[in-house]
Amino acid sequence: MQIFDTWAGVLSPAEFARWCIAPTKRIVEKVRAAVPGARIIGFPRGAGASLKCYAAEVPVDAIGLDWMIDRSFAREEVQSRVAVQGNLDPLVPGRRR
Repeated sequence: MQIFDTWAGVLSPAEFARWCIAPTKRIVEKVRAAVPGARIIGFPRGAGASLKCYAAEVPVDAIGLDWMIDRSFAREEVQSRVAVQGNLDPLVPGRRR
């Protein structure tokens, strides 16, 4: 299951904690209570540096990264805590073989 928060990137740190982290934690807890083995991906789009708090506080199995996040930050601060996916720039054309 993937939980999308498309407005996460426009929130202040306090709003992010209140409107992104807290509700997502509750959703994860309720899903896992109903389906203990559920695999859950969180995608707080545009969260930037707030991803560090998200990774520390929200018990998801993986975090989806948007293309705007710095890859070294994601590797050092997020991937060290939880699996990551994404971070592909939608404007980069594909390669033909």
